[in-house]
Amino acid sequence: MVIGFPTAAAVEVEGDIGPTFLPSGKAVTGFHVGPYCRIGETYKRMMDWMADRKLRPAGKMWEIYLTDPEKEKDPEGFVTQIFWTVEE
Repeated sequence: MVIGFPTAAAVEVEGDIGPTFLPSGKAVTGFHVGPYCRIGETYKRMMDWMADRKLRPAGKMWEIYLTDPEKEKDPEGFVTQIFWTVEE
């Protein structure tokens, strides 16, 4: 699991915690609404969208969980934003 916070300066490694970086460049983004167990459906739609536009996935992807499962008890209301880098 990676938890991210933007920083203005380098971060010192402490124990098992250390810095990581998100790549710069172009990325496709989409929103998945629904339970996490169906997120693969959204990735598939993103792949199809990229293929239709002759974009090639670059491999790096990440998700931002916009819904707090403690507050939103119904998984159908979960919202996740997906980012997927593409080759330039």
